[in-house]
Amino acid sequence: MIEEEVKKCVDQQVKPIAELVEQHGKRLDTDNIRISRLYSNVEKVNEDVKSNTTIVNEIDTEVGTLFKRIVELETRLENQEQYSRRTICNSKLGLNLTVNDIGRSHVIGKVKNGKSQVIVRFLSYRTRSKVYTNKKALKGDADGIFITENLTQYRTGLTQKLSDLKYNHKIFAYWTSDGRIFAKTTEKGTKKLIKNYDDITALETTTDDDNQQQEPDLSPGTTNQNSDENHNNGTY
Repeated sequence: MIEEEVKKCVDQQVKPIAELVEQHGKRLDTDNIRISRLYSNVEKVNEDVKSNTTIVNEIDTEVGTLFKRIVELETRLENQEQYSRRTICNSKLGLNLTVNDIGRSHVIGKVKNGKSQVIVRFLSYRTRSKVYTNKKALKGDADGIFITENLTQYRTGLTQKLSDLKYNHKIFAYWTSDGRIFAKTTEKGTKKLIKNYDDITALETTTDDDNQQQEPDLSPGTTNQNSDENHNNGTY
């Protein structure tokens, strides 16, 4: 009797533990299955990564080749543009420039009716001065080529206002030189330096003042012997 009671008591204590062990065993089996599936997925991902890495490397090589080609084409285009700008200066302005006289040149803005604006940086002020001085040779050019200075947005606005005044015969002429703007109300009048819109208003409301501060004559077709040859690095 005592033995049976002891056995019964032991079974009662062991049974929950056995059930718990069995449950953990089933969980381990389930986890092992999941781990196996994850391992398979990781292996597949690794294979995909290796394949994609190979593709990326091939694309990088192709991009590198294309980039080198683009650089070569840009260099050739730059040289061609330099040659073209030089040819225009020589044929239209009667100058003798070489490609070494032009630092940079490129098209700005949009092409309209087959025509475009080109900005040019000359390597010396002397070359820039020659080109700008000879721009009068372009008057009435059959191709419609003309040369202007590369002004700031504000000064461009001033010249546009002066252009309207000239169109309406309120002033005789206006021009720019080394970034400065000048205007005359009459052919023989004193030229006036235009710095702001107030100066333009004065042109409309006052007569020409002979006591106006004289400025060196920098009209198109003249040169300024005292100009700094390094000024503005020769940019139009």
